[in-house]
Amino acid sequence: MKLLLRYKSMGADCYTYKLNPEKLRGNLTIALTDIRKSPPFYRHLGALQEEVNNSEHYKGDYYDDFRQSLDLSTILNALADIENLGTSAYLGIILNWIWIVEDLGCLSEDEFVAKLSYYGFELIFYLHEKDVCWVYMNQIDSYAYFNNVEEPKTYDGEYSLLTNKFHRNYLQYLLAVLRKVYLDEKYPYSPKRHYGDGNSFIRNYKGLDKYETAAEMALSEIREENITEDLVEATELHYRRSPTASHYYVAEYLFSDIVELQNKLEDYDGKIFIHYSF
Repeated sequence: MKLLLRYKSMGADCYTYKLNPEKLRGNLTIALTDIRKSPPFYRHLGALQEEVNNSEHYKGDYYDDFRQSLDLSTILNALADIENLGTSAYLGIILNWIWIVEDLGCLSEDEFVAKLSYYGFELIFYLHEKDVCWVYMNQIDSYAYFNNVEEPKTYDGEYSLLTNKFHRNYLQYLLAVLRKVYLDEKYPYSPKRHYGDGNSFIRNYKGLDKYETAAEMALSEIREENITEDLVEATELHYRRSPTASHYYVAEYLFSDIVELQNKLEDYDGKIFIHYSF
């Protein structure tokens, strides 16, 4: 897993973590209450609270979880019962602080992984570049919509907390969508139209029938969005394609990455935490 460590980059980075409850309750809780940290966590919370109080951005219902999370005792109680945590806001606030206090962007790859693992965030999957990150994250909403399941709530657009069941099912759905995109014969610039039968691993991959109907609906939407983008791009010299046009470009290598991720999670039954930095 190659890490290109950047924070708030011009591109995008997507980090998928397993959570280690013992380390979250132990090492992380100790760090959050250590006033020698610079800045100590309580001051970080205070700065966030001041920002919230002075900004209209955080007034809506969408940020209820966030506003209620700006209390140290509330956060510590949430970590103590991490298995039942239902919002990504606590972990998002914490991870944002860890980036600052540990200066993660300046660490080597090994140091980065080790430091986050020490606090209970075990990195298992990393994506770099906006197109592949966008497809991986955007299809979460599509999965929820096309399969009539509740969509997980994100904190500040960057942090998502998924149940193990949701994430496992989502990865299966994503594979079904990517396979259909890769084998699509109706879109004129699809890999299938350019390379014929192409990747036999994708073509012959089994076990995705459960999401056949939902994946077909997603493919139809993706194809139409790309056709629209092609028409606009042909008439505007400096037109920048929408991220919705990314699926055909990333389908092949993202498919293999998702299969690898599934294998890594085979024996894991805890929650999944995702940090999408863009």
